[in-house]
Amino acid sequence: MILQIPHIHPITRHLYWGAMRDRIPMSATNLFENNAPIEIIEQSSNRVVVQAHENLCIIRFGQDWSQCDAEQMTEYQEVI
Repeated sequence: MILQIPHIHPITRHLYWGAMRDRIPMSATNLFENNAPIEIIEQSSNRVVVQAHENLCIIRFGQDWSQCDAEQMTEYQEVI
């Protein structure tokens, strides 16, 4: 079964899927190919438990823009 979570979508803003991968030094010499599909063990509205394959990396990234002024927020949303 392919893991599908309704409220999570691919990031399309920068059009480069490997941006985070390139920050992992070993990615220069290792393709990190998966050796099995991800199996969903349990799923609820806000939690998914999976039996993952080797080389799976889940990156949680959050930003707090509460201290930005209007000009900074506009630049981030429209330029970056």
